[in-house]
Amino acid sequence: MKKHIKATMASSLLVLILVGLDQWSKWAIQTHMKLYESIPIMPGFFKLFYVQNTGAGFSLFEGFGPWFFLILTLIALCAIVYYFYHTNDRMVQLSLTLIFA
Repeated sequence: MKKHIKATMASSLLVLILVGLDQWSKWAIQTHMKLYESIPIMPGFFKLFYVQNTGAGFSLFEGFGPWFFLILTLIALCAIVYYFYHTNDRMVQLSLTLIFA
């Protein structure tokens, strides 16, 4: 039981840090960039673009509304938490933590 408590605490901390970084980066981009603006990170290789996506990945299901994604997200998060507690494999738990974040 103690192993699950340690794994849960470590995973919870990692989720908080990653979600915080994700939200901070979104705020920073919205605050400091104009829509469709790009900033070269590695010239000729990698640019940061500011675009907005109201759907899932690559604008799939755009226009379905926020309730569809909220319900889908809650189902996915419940499944991740279930599998997290029903495995003892640390790599699987780490993977699920990263997906959760």
